[in-house]
Amino acid sequence: MRTCWEISIRWSDIDREQGLFTESAFCETQKEGIQDVAESMAQSAPDLNLGDKAAVDRFVERAISRVESVTDTSAQLPFDIGNVFCDELFPDGRHRQIDMNALAALLAEHRESVLKPAA
Repeated sequence: MRTCWEISIRWSDIDREQGLFTESAFCETQKEGIQDVAESMAQSAPDLNLGDKAAVDRFVERAISRVESVTDTSAQLPFDIGNVFCDELFPDGRHRQIDMNALAALLAEHRESVLKPAA
């Protein structure tokens, strides 16, 4: 399974009221995720000339220095699934660890049953 990183980057070091840019990235490493989100942030920057590659590169480099948080949401997924489907998975009330590889195999096997039809 790929790792899903949720990454938040401050828009400004000086003005905290400008808030955060938060996005998820599916990457092998945390560093790749941060790079991807910083590049996506550049695409959303209102005053950045996207045609100026040097300016975009500087923006991305500065954004990387303002990373506020990085969360491996994939690591949290088994706990979240266990909590959401507690009654179905643990009818005896005793929580156990979920095997994510087994869950992925079951989802693949029953894909048509699990997915809603496209609108």
